[in-house]
Amino acid sequence: MASCAETIATTLKESGVQRIFGLPGGEILDLIEACRQVGIDFILTRHESTAGFMADVTGQITRRPGVCASTVGPGATNLVSGVANAYLDRSPVLAFSAQLATSFYKYSPHQRLNLTALFKPVTKWSGEISGKDTAALIKKAIATTTAPRPGSVHMSLPSDIAKKEELVSSGGGERWQGKGEPRAAGGDIRKIAGEIGKSEYPVVIVGIGVDPRETQEPIQDFIEKTGIPAMVTPKAKGVIPDDHPLFLGTAGGMAGDGLFVELLDKVDLLVGIGFDPVESDKIWHIEQRVISIDTASIKDDHYTPYMEKIGRVDGILEDLNQMVTPNHKWAEKELVSFRTRLDRAMRPRDRSSQRGLSPYHIAQTMRDILPPESIVTVDVGAHKLLFGQIWKTYLPLTFFISNGLSSMGYGFPAAMAAKLEFPGRPVVCVAGDGGFSMMIHDLETAVRLGLPVIAVVLSDASLALIECVQAKRGLPSYGVGFEKVDFARISQGFGADGVRVSSFQEFEVALQEALRAQSPTVIDVAIDPGEYRYQII
Repeated sequence: MASCAETIATTLKESGVQRIFGLPGGEILDLIEACRQVGIDFILTRHESTAGFMADVTGQITRRPGVCASTVGPGATNLVSGVANAYLDRSPVLAFSAQLATSFYKYSPHQRLNLTALFKPVTKWSGEISGKDTAALIKKAIATTTAPRPGSVHMSLPSDIAKKEELVSSGGGERWQGKGEPRAAGGDIRKIAGEIGKSEYPVVIVGIGVDPRETQEPIQDFIEKTGIPAMVTPKAKGVIPDDHPLFLGTAGGMAGDGLFVELLDKVDLLVGIGFDPVESDKIWHIEQRVISIDTASIKDDHYTPYMEKIGRVDGILEDLNQMVTPNHKWAEKELVSFRTRLDRAMRPRDRSSQRGLSPYHIAQTMRDILPPESIVTVDVGAHKLLFGQIWKTYLPLTFFISNGLSSMGYGFPAAMAAKLEFPGRPVVCVAGDGGFSMMIHDLETAVRLGLPVIAVVLSDASLALIECVQAKRGLPSYGVGFEKVDFARISQGFGADGVRVSSFQEFEVALQEALRAQSPTVIDVAIDPGEYRYQII
């Protein structure tokens, strides 16, 4: 008979899992070895949060659970940020953490933590593997990660249980009720069509809940047949191309958000297609009449949308296209005017200053050089709000950002995971010096794996976003400054290519050379963060 660890590995392999990200400890070695024997690669990272973020992006791309693993105690606590990010960014992730042997747990507090309780708030389900009916348990866990709304599941594996022979009962295995299970489909589609038809100023907002592989074409058909203008949230960038004539921009706390809040004052109906309030840092959805079209309800304890229809989004939109007779009053000149105002609010007067280059113009230079299918991952900070708005995205799954949790340190692990899934495409991480410092250790991971990802580090020796908040509140700049770091030289020490640039000509040359390189490249760019203060409105 197979051991519990071997049963887990076999079940994961049969479910299509190709790799596990993590950092080993003695207590998790049996599971790692069992995975090796069935042909599942173990990707060693330099920190457990890196493993969690990589599993998150893998799940987002493949729509199957990305898998990560850690040892006991501190290994598990380090994993929490990545698992929490997957939970709030609605990515299917299956996280394993080792646990102390069951006999040892009772008598020694050394590294003893209640891991089920630790992970419960940041997962759809968290529990401990008992060694009984494990295959059924793992299959249920996988199904739970992908069920609407997708998210993370955590399981702890006691080290002695991993070694024991698997037991199978006649009862069909362990059961649980996870969070985020789909509710019964509701909503009268004819009434929804009627509400859209009588709306004078409707707007479509496309969000994190859509699967672009299934819904991109139906969404574009819907807005084109109805003529309703549309915006996206950051996690849905590319579902509607930025150059589409009905595209307004990116809503949900990005740069220029004040203009979207102003626009929403005129909107009398918000048609949410996969819209999830987890992506907005404001609560304007409370005041709006929202019709939600999604695979799961967006109701919670304190909020109920005006109407909702739950089911296959593509099918619902196809039905609506047959029923809706639009009568809205949007004029093309209004949409052009809004986009023009947004562009003016984002565009700085100068390309550079004595402090450094303009982040806005760095983004435009990158967009001119990178092909449309390139993948850009963006870390968290003031630059996230700017790139989330101005980065021209033409294809889905080409822009990755941490938004529900908004976790610094996400960008570089996301780039590595994306390169593993799309090895033939250029992959560029854009990070501030604060966020990149949190993950610079995993440059070695990229070098070891032979992943020629590019990291553009926007260096201003500060936490610019927090400094902007201080300025708006009339507070002095305090507790947000760093000493300057030579990221290019440090990167070379990890075996990566590293270059510092101080002009746009140097930046263009460095980026073009990085695209041809066979190893990771870090481009360290001194920037002037001054423009953020009026872009983040």
